[in-house]
Amino acid sequence: MNENPAGGKKQRRPIWAFLQRCHPQYLTSAPRTPVSGGMEMQTSLRPGIYLRLMLILFCFPLFASPAGASRDNPSAIKPLPAPNAGPYLQDAAITYLRYDVDITLKPDGNFIVREIQQIKFQGKFSTAFAEIPLDYTKGIDHVQLWEGNKPYLRKSYAGSPGTFTQKIHKSQNVIAINWRFEETAPGDVRTFTLQYEVSGGLWVYPDETILEWRAVPADRSGFTVLNSRVTISLPENINPNDVRYTAYGPDFSPRLADGQITFTATQAIPDGTRFQVQVGFPPDAVPAKLQPWQIAEDNARLEYRLEAIDVHLAIDKNGQLAVTEQQRVAVDAGALYSGNRTIELAYLDDIDDISVFEGEQPFSLNPSDCESYCLKIRRPWGSTTWIWYDDDTRSVVVDEAKAGELTLNWYFPALVKGEATTFRLQYRVLGAVQFEQGRQRLNWTVVFPGRDVPVQSASARIELPPGTNWEDVSVRGGNLRHFSDGGWGLVHPGPVKAGQPWQISLLMPANATDAPKPAWQTALENAHAEARQAEIRRARLQLGAAVAAVLILIGGLLAAGLIWYLRGRDRPPALVVDYLTEPPSNLPPGIVAYLVDENLTPKGALASLFHLATLGLLRIDLTEGIWLQLNWNQDLADGQTLQLPSGETVAVPEHLVTLFNRLRPHIPHDKVMSLWHINKHFQHALPFVYADMVREATRFFTELPRLARHRWMSVGQWMVVGGVIGTVLAWFIFIDDLGWVALTPTVALLPVGAAFMLVSRWMPQRTSAGVEEAARWRAFRRYLRNLKQFGSLAEAQRILDNHFAYAVALDVEELVLEQAEDLGGTMPAWTQTATLSALRPLPGPEPDTAHRDAPGKPTAQQHPGQSPPPLKVLREQPAEKAATTTPAESATRPSLQGMSRRLGKTLADASTSVGNLLNTAAGNPQDDTPFTLILKGAGKTAEVTWDITASTAEVVGDILESSSGGSGSGGYSGKSGGSSWSRGSRSGSTRWSSRSSRSSSRFSGRSSSSRRSGGGGRRGFG
Repeated sequence: MNENPAGGKKQRRPIWAFLQRCHPQYLTSAPRTPVSGGMEMQTSLRPGIYLRLMLILFCFPLFASPAGASRDNPSAIKPLPAPNAGPYLQDAAITYLRYDVDITLKPDGNFIVREIQQIKFQGKFSTAFAEIPLDYTKGIDHVQLWEGNKPYLRKSYAGSPGTFTQKIHKSQNVIAINWRFEETAPGDVRTFTLQYEVSGGLWVYPDETILEWRAVPADRSGFTVLNSRVTISLPENINPNDVRYTAYGPDFSPRLADGQITFTATQAIPDGTRFQVQVGFPPDAVPAKLQPWQIAEDNARLEYRLEAIDVHLAIDKNGQLAVTEQQRVAVDAGALYSGNRTIELAYLDDIDDISVFEGEQPFSLNPSDCESYCLKIRRPWGSTTWIWYDDDTRSVVVDEAKAGELTLNWYFPALVKGEATTFRLQYRVLGAVQFEQGRQRLNWTVVFPGRDVPVQSASARIELPPGTNWEDVSVRGGNLRHFSDGGWGLVHPGPVKAGQPWQISLLMPANATDAPKPAWQTALENAHAEARQAEIRRARLQLGAAVAAVLILIGGLLAAGLIWYLRGRDRPPALVVDYLTEPPSNLPPGIVAYLVDENLTPKGALASLFHLATLGLLRIDLTEGIWLQLNWNQDLADGQTLQLPSGETVAVPEHLVTLFNRLRPHIPHDKVMSLWHINKHFQHALPFVYADMVREATRFFTELPRLARHRWMSVGQWMVVGGVIGTVLAWFIFIDDLGWVALTPTVALLPVGAAFMLVSRWMPQRTSAGVEEAARWRAFRRYLRNLKQFGSLAEAQRILDNHFAYAVALDVEELVLEQAEDLGGTMPAWTQTATLSALRPLPGPEPDTAHRDAPGKPTAQQHPGQSPPPLKVLREQPAEKAATTTPAESATRPSLQGMSRRLGKTLADASTSVGNLLNTAAGNPQDDTPFTLILKGAGKTAEVTWDITASTAEVVGDILESSSGGSGSGGYSGKSGGSSWSRGSRSGSTRWSSRSSRSSSRFSGRSSSSRRSGGGGRRGFG
C-alpha cells in the first residue's frame, strides 16, 4: 500500500467510479466491483465490452488525480488549491462545511463518539467510507449511521442507498464502515452522523485517567474542514476543578461549562492536520481498567532523537557572550517529562540571565514544587579554586571538576511518541573571551559531549562584537556558512555522534572587545608564574645537590686514599735482599703468617700444628690425610724449653703451649688420630691460641691489624648504609621536588663507602721493626719458592725436617714438597715418632692442689722463680697406627718420590678445613659490622607540564588553545507508569486554564501530528 501526501494509506481507486463520473449514462448497477473499505458496488456497461474499453481510454486522463486527491475518493479528481491559495470552496469537489465531534464519557469508563460531517458536494457522489484504527482501544462497537435524521440500516453489503456495512480488518487493525446514499448533484449539502462506542480507550494512571482521541482525522482524502468543534461531556461526579485539558492540531479556543469541555477550531483544518483532544480527570471518577495496549506503550523504552542543536553566539563590546541554544527533540518511543543541561563553569567566570522556552512558552523559575513548564537552577556552593600550582607534583593543575557546573532542569507536559518540539535555552556568559598575545579568542562547545544520542544536525551562528568584521577574524571547527538572513556561522559536517563534542574557535583582533581579562585566566597566569619561580628554585637546589654529590664522591675517594697513605701504608724497608736461605729469626711460624698476611689465616693455624711436630711434641702423618699422635703426654708449662736432637735448646712459644695443652687430652699417645676427629676441640682452642699470637705480634704493628681493618671496614659500611638510607629518604622526601638529582649526594656515598671498605684491607700498618721483619720473611719465601734453583738435596731435606712449618705459614708448602721430591728428599723427620724426656725430674702435683689455672695451662704446680726443666727430644722409628688405619710402615724414612702432589692436596684440604674453623672461631658479636647487623634484622586532576625556558605567554597560550567553555552534558528523561501529563507526583488538583491549554499545543511549538492516540484513521467519499 502506498502513502498519500496526507500521510494516510492509499486504497485502490474503483475504475467503475471513474467511468460513472465520466459517462454515467452508460453505466447501471449490475456487476459487483469491490471498492474502498470493503464495500461492493454493482455496475453494468449497457453498450457492451468494446464500448466499455473505449470509455476507459477516453476517461484515462482522469486516473491521474492531483496530489491532494485520494484514490478512495473518485470525486476528488479535480486539482485542489493549496491551503493558502484562497477560499477552500473554489473548485473543490467536496468541502467539509463542518466536522463536529461529540464525545460522551459514560460512568462505566466507555465513551461514545458521535461524528457529524456536513458536506457540500460539487459533483455526483453516492458512497462514503470511514476507517477507524483500533489502536489504543479494547474495541469499537454499536456503530450507527444517520443522514440528517434518517437512520441507515446495517447490511452485509451496501447495495442500495440508506445502507452501510461494518467490517474489522485484523491485518490493519481497523474497523471499516462503508455506506451508500442517494447520488448527489453539484451544490448539494448533506449531513452524515457516524456514532460508535469505544471500550478500553482510556489511559489509566495512579494519579490521573486520561481521555485522548483524534476526533477529526488527518486523512480526509485531501479535503479541508472549514469549521470544527469537539465537545467532551463528562459524568456528573467529576469536579470541573479537577479536570485538565488540551488539544492538538489547529488553533483552538477551549471552554469548560456545565460538565462539558468544548474545543472550537479558530481556523480551517487542512487535510493532513488532525484535531486531537486530551482530557484528564481524577483516577477514581470512572471504573476504568489498565489495558494491555497501555502497559506495552508505557513500558516501552524511552527513545528520542536530537534532530538539531542550533546555537547563536552574540558577543558584545564588553566581551559578554549571549548564548541562545535551541534543541529540537523528537520522541520515537516512551514519553519525555523533563530536560536537563549541565554547563561546566571551567574556563568561564559566571553564567546569569538564564531562561528556558518551549516554542514561545516560557518556563518559570520554581526551585521547590515543580509541576509543568517550570525551571530549576542549581549552582555550585561558594567559590572553588580550580587552577593552582601543586608543589608536590610540580605542575599547574587545572581541575575542571572543581570549577563546578551549572545545572538546569526543566519540566513540561509529556512529550510522547510521535511528537517533536524545540527547547530554547538563553543565558549570558561572563569571562568566555580569552586574551592572548595580539588577539582575543573564544572557544565554545556547541554540542556538549555528555549525551547518549547523536545530533542529526548542528550549527553555530556567530554575531561579532560591534566594529569587528568577518575579514578580521578566523574561525575553525566547522564549515563556514552564510545563512539566508545574512548572518554567518559554522555548520557541522554531518551528524555529531553520541558522546562526541563539537567545539569551535574564533580568533579576533586584540581590540575586538573592551572586556577585562577573565579571572580564571588571571589565576592560570599566576599559577604559571608561581610554577616558574618554583622551577627556578628547584633548579638551584638541583645544582646544589649535584655539586654536593661531586664533592662527596671526589672528596671521599681522595680521603680514602689519603688515609691509607698516612695511616695504612708501610714504610719501605731500609734494605731489601733477593732471598734468604735461613729463617731470618726464630719468630714462630704462626706469628710469621700473621706478620706477612696482617691477618689470622688458616695457614697460620696449620703452621702452628706443624711447628709442634717440628719441635717433636707431635707426630704428623701425611700419607692419608693429616694424622696426629702425641710424643709427650703431659701439659707444657709456661716458658717450657726443648733440647732438640741437634743439641739446640729452644723455648716453646706461649701460643704453642696453649694449643698443645688444649689438644693433648684429645690426641692419643699410642696411636695416630685424624685431625678431622678433633675438629671440634681444635675449633674451641683457636680463639685462645689467636689471643696469644696477637699479644706476641703486637710489637710489629702500630695497632692490631684486626682492629684497624675493622675500624675502616665499619666506616665504609656505615657510609654505604647511610647512603642507602639517605637514598630511600631522599626518594620519598625530595624525589618529587628535585627529581633524580636529589639522590645523587646519598648515592655518592656508596662508592666512597666501598672505597673505604676496599682500603680497609691494607689499613693495618706495621712498625719499622715489623716492616723489616716482614721484608726478610718475604725474602725467605722467595728462597723456598726457588728451593730447587738455589739449594741442594741437603738443604731441601733440612727445610723439610726443621722449617716446613714456615713453608706452610708462607703458603709455599706444595712448592717445597714438589722441589724436595725432585731433589730426592725423604719424608720429614717430624713424620716419625719422637721420644721426649725431662733432663731433671718434673715437680709432681701436690695432694688435693692439682688444678688447671687457665685453659691450656699445665696442671703441675710450679714454684715461683723456678723454670720448668727442659725436655730432650729423641727421634725414633715409626710407631704403629690404629688397627684399621695404619699406613705402610718403613724401617727407614720413606722417600717423597710420587707423594708430593698427594701431600700437597692433603695440606690444601686441611687448610680449607682449618679456614672454616677459623671463620667460626674468630666470630665475635661485638665486632659485627653494619652489614651484618642489617642482615640479622632483615629476617625478623589534568596536569600541565612545561619546559623551564618556556615563557608564561607560551604556556598559558597552549592551555587556552585547548580550553573551551560551554561543555557539559544534557538530555531528556521520562518514566513508565506515570500520566502523560504529569511526572508521577501531581496532586490531581491543578486545573489547566484555557491559556495554558492553548500554550501546550500551538504556543509551545510542538509538532504532534503523530502523537499517540486512539481515533483518527481515514475518511472519504466516492
